Amino acid sequence: GALAAAVAAAQPEGHRVTFEAGAGNDEDTLGRNMLYVYDTEDYPFHQAELYHQFHDYAGSYRDILVGRGELIETDCPNELAAFATSPLGIGLLCVFSVFVLLFCTAMAAKHGFCCRCCLPSSFEKSSSGHVGDVLP
Repeated sequence: GALAAAVAAAQPEGHRVTFEAGAGNDEDTLGRNMLYVYDTEDYPFHQAELYHQFHDYAGSYRDILVGRGELIETDCPNELAAFATSPLGIGLLCVFSVFVLLFCTAMAAKHGFCCRCCLPSSFEKSSSGHVGDVLP
């Protein structure tokens, strides 16, 4: 229709994109300069988690659409909460926790403490800035 003609005319030379009617469960178009177009009568929009549909980390475009009432906030977690509760996020947290535990154990075995917050009051920084000199 008229909209397709306007979009085609607006495309710069050498960067033309073709359009095909989408039928649902279509193949990926990565690297093909082709986009599927879906009839919203047959394929109505279903809002998903905002962080999945809008990777605009500053939130500006998403916030505009929410502000205009075109999208609504969902009860789904944000990106950080979703990652933290994902198998990868939980796995990384476990690996980090084991690293901290091993580091603190090694430091405690060597120095009797693992960090400044665990430092006994009889230990202070020396004039050279090193922790561990016993003060009289």
